[in-house]
Amino acid sequence: MVYGLFIQDSPGAEAGFDSAARFLGAVLQRGHSVRQIFLYSDAVLAVTQPRHSGLRGLDALLDIALANKVPVLACQSAVERLGLSILADSAVARGSLGQWFDASYEMDRIMSFGG
Repeated sequence: MVYGLFIQDSPGAEAGFDSAARFLGAVLQRGHSVRQIFLYSDAVLAVTQPRHSGLRGLDALLDIALANKVPVLACQSAVERLGLSILADSAVARGSLGQWFDASYEMDRIMSFGG
């Protein structure tokens, strides 16, 4: 089964990122794959955090994603709308809703966290 994760919670709120990290770990441990993690709405604030931010949920999610080569994209429109700059050491890249939409054709299930 191929999953996609769509996260909308702020990284500081922790609940969405904590749940997403636990889900990501469990899915990968069971032999499934994750096509992409897409950060939308307040979740794009993750681009302003250093690689090891001290935010438990965000750090756990990024550690698992990087170890398993799962792309983590932040909505470019939301990043620009909020006037954010992506830190050089961020594990999160800019991406478009179009990229998310295209990737969704390769996913069997999409899990949404927060919002």
